Amino acid sequence: MSVQSERNQSVIPPVTFINKHSTRGPLPTLSVVQAINEAAQLFLKADSWEYAANEVLTSIGRVFNISRISILKKTTTANHDPLAMRCIYEWADEGVTKVLGQIAPRTIMEEKVYEAWIHELNQGKTIKRNISSTEKLEKAYLDTIHVQSMVACPLMVRQTLWGSLLFEECRHDRPWSEGNLETMNMVATLFASAIEGGLMVQQLKETESRFQIVSRATNDSVYDWDMQADTIWRSPNTEMIFGYRMTEINGNAQWWQKHIHPADKSRVLDELINLNRSGNGFWSSEYRFRHASGQYMHILDRAYVAYDTNNEPKRLIGSMLDITKVKKNEIELELSRDRLRRLALHSQMIREEERKHLSRELHDEFAQILTGIKYNLEWLKSKVTNENADIMECVTETSEVVSNTMEKVKEIAMALRPSIIDDVGLLEAIKWQLSKFQDMSCCRCVLENQIDDLKMDNESEIAIFRILQESLANVARHAKADLVEITLQQHEQELILQVKDNGIGIPEFLIDSADSIGLLGMRERASAIGGTLDIHRLTHGGTAVVLKVSLQAPKPHMDLRLKLKEQQH
Repeated sequence: MSVQSERNQSVIPPVTFINKHSTRGPLPTLSVVQAINEAAQLFLKADSWEYAANEVLTSIGRVFNISRISILKKTTTANHDPLAMRCIYEWADEGVTKVLGQIAPRTIMEEKVYEAWIHELNQGKTIKRNISSTEKLEKAYLDTIHVQSMVACPLMVRQTLWGSLLFEECRHDRPWSEGNLETMNMVATLFASAIEGGLMVQQLKETESRFQIVSRATNDSVYDWDMQADTIWRSPNTEMIFGYRMTEINGNAQWWQKHIHPADKSRVLDELINLNRSGNGFWSSEYRFRHASGQYMHILDRAYVAYDTNNEPKRLIGSMLDITKVKKNEIELELSRDRLRRLALHSQMIREEERKHLSRELHDEFAQILTGIKYNLEWLKSKVTNENADIMECVTETSEVVSNTMEKVKEIAMALRPSIIDDVGLLEAIKWQLSKFQDMSCCRCVLENQIDDLKMDNESEIAIFRILQESLANVARHAKADLVEITLQQHEQELILQVKDNGIGIPEFLIDSADSIGLLGMRERASAIGGTLDIHRLTHGGTAVVLKVSLQAPKPHMDLRLKLKEQQH
């Protein structure tokens, strides 16, 4: 059997007429209007449009005195036919064959007819066909399905063709007046509105279900606060997170405000009051919140802000996350870092003391020994006669070696610990270091000093001097610069030291690299004296090192354990 013959056998069988009415006159217009109004009421009362579809079709079909009325929905077939429509609801008069569940098109002829009809429906046009006046192919199709006249109204849902409301007359070639078509389109619009409303309800239910699942699955306390009506919905896990029973958590903001830590409350409430000024659609804040046990928890509160037409905050939809453990870990980590900083500072102080001691030993003891040797050599020279020229030459050379050694010892002693810092202060030590650096390199140094009287504690002066030394050493090793500009200034109660070169510039990845040991040491020295160090690449080339240190009395290190204890109460 051919494919065509197989298709022909699937054609809808002929209609069997058993209706006793031989003539069909149109019902009064009032009956049609009443049926449409009743249909609208049925849709409004039903939980979904599907529950009312059959009853509405029955009412409309009887009022229209028509053979069959069907709802066709675009569907997906195995071969992904874009023309396919399935009959999902129908009403048929007595003796009229039902097509519920059938999919069209099924034959090649139907495909050609449907392609033209779907094109019109997609454009929102109503299709009206009579077997006596339509073109040959459509007439053959109508004859095959035993339909004498039909009207197909598009069901447009969200501006897209969802399906069609199909009116079919199987007994005679019924003419369709403009009034008939207008009424049919009203019914189609009613169905389309009901279908669109049903989709919206379905999406809302899915969203609500998803929201409920998320609120139960998350560790957050989810809430929806109507700020104008002052009503709040909270997720059930609020009870587990904060230890309060849901009966204790009333439906407004008073419970929440009551349990915010007194030290945080005014700040948090001010943030909420300023929401209408900022116009920002997102709010986030950290604060302490009292648990049912009496202990305070650290909360991260994040919410989306919905505004009304007057740009006033209307709803706050967000979540409260318990970050108490995170905060505690942060403090413990900072405590560990503080211990490491204290250890590093202690090591630096010990190293500076050792350098100071070694510098004094070299300057006082070793230099005195060399001076004694120098005096003895000079005495020996006075005793050597001209006849002992070789001896005189040896003594003279030895005396010069001793003199050079004395200078070298002095340089080493100054490098270990410049006594100039202890003698005349940091500013003169900086000038001495720049002069020495300029002599040893091919790099010109320019100092701009804007501070008349610089007085700091010895620990801070040593740290600043060492940071300057390391900065100049980096210039010599890496910068390929021929100019270094050093600025020393005071801004309010802060000392600012800037070292800027015109070299190739530090690579960005090295600035915060853990492998940059020298830079890490500079930062630790700055941190040890309560300062900050910024290192950045200049846009025109070169590198800038900016040290900022408070000129006020150094603050003692904060006891972080005490801080942790305070935050828990």
